[in-house]
Amino acid sequence: PHHQGTWILVNEYALTLCLLNHYPSIAMPYTPNAPSRGLLPLICADSRDADEAIHRLLTIQPMSYMPFRFVAISPTRTVKATWDGRTVTTTSLPQSGGMLTSSSFRPDAVSQFRHATFRDMVGRIETASVEMLNAFHHHPGTDRAFGIHMSRPEACTHNITRVTVSSRTRQAVMHFEPLVSASSDRLPTEVELSLKPPSKCHDTRNPPIQPTY
Repeated sequence: PHHQGTWILVNEYALTLCLLNHYPSIAMPYTPNAPSRGLLPLICADSRDADEAIHRLLTIQPMSYMPFRFVAISPTRTVKATWDGRTVTTTSLPQSGGMLTSSSFRPDAVSQFRHATFRDMVGRIETASVEMLNAFHHHPGTDRAFGIHMSRPEACTHNITRVTVSSRTRQAVMHFEPLVSASSDRLPTEVELSLKPPSKCHDTRNPPIQPTY
């Protein structure tokens, strides 16, 4: 609500876009007038597939923004673009899925803890259930600053958002679970979107895509 951006969206082409803050090993000085990174998914929101979204991202001069990781997930391809304040790198991610995380607080230690927790609670993403993923995202950890459902004096997890794209029903569903009520007044908790039929959409012979958090 402060900067009119978003961390995650899905469109009618079955394309999901996610944004994470990035904290490179060589810290970048804070730029108070930098545009919000939350604008990036909106700029790419009408892209038809992951490659188009990444191409558009690379044409808008990421150097204006603080470091980030931008993930474009389409039914046939998943691509991550990382801006570390100096260079942009793009990487294809496994289509089966996985886990990404970020933290401004002890980023390496927090990342190691969360990946280990993911392996313990979820295991192989190919066999993960929605219930397993929900339990993982609600896990506070023994140290709430490290937890997936994180809580520190200056920051906390505000919501859990789940996107499910189904080739069977030809719908994308975004489920929003507020964890801090003051930040989510009057927001809907679930929105459905009908998918367009072009070949960009998932083949109906394949199983539905797993939810993305």
